[in-house]
Amino acid sequence: LYHDKISREQRKALLKPLLYEAQRLSPLPAKPSSKPILTPKRVMDGYTVENIAIEILPGLYVNGSIYKPLKIKGPLPVVLSPDGHWAQQRYRKDAQIRCAMIARMGAMAVSYDLFAWGESLLQFKSEDHRRSLAQTIQTLGGIRILDYMISLKETDKSRVGISGGSGGGSHTVLMAAMDERIKLSVPVVSL
Repeated sequence: LYHDKISREQRKALLKPLLYEAQRLSPLPAKPSSKPILTPKRVMDGYTVENIAIEILPGLYVNGSIYKPLKIKGPLPVVLSPDGHWAQQRYRKDAQIRCAMIARMGAMAVSYDLFAWGESLLQFKSEDHRRSLAQTIQTLGGIRILDYMISLKETDKSRVGISGGSGGGSHTVLMAAMDERIKLSVPVVSL
């Protein structure tokens, strides 16, 4: 439909605000003033990992795990890794191996739960994942995780990617369409 970059960029500029409106995120809700909750870092073979909980709305948290290279110093790229519809979510062995490998290769990886899935089931029921606001909360969670990662001094803000599978793959597509900070998008087994 687009024969040049200018016409594609014009169409993108028209659609992007509509995505925020459709998600009921226009304007974005104010960030809570609370600090993220971080567990002590665990030192592994070539990387560290710590769990994080970020308050995205008063009393509502998104949960994840941050993997960082052990000996490589910044500025480091960031890879968001939203977990999809699998049992054990970000605690699956293959999810942990993937994020550990990204960290060993020199990037920070953030594995996080979808809304009313994984660790957020401590706050919500599984049927809440199918409610109309679920995608809105998921998107806000992804934005707030990215806000946090971009705020770290060791982050290379020009190298941000996202890759998720299943529902995390759909979330990957949406996040990349909505957030200009994401430069690389790799949706897997989705859509």
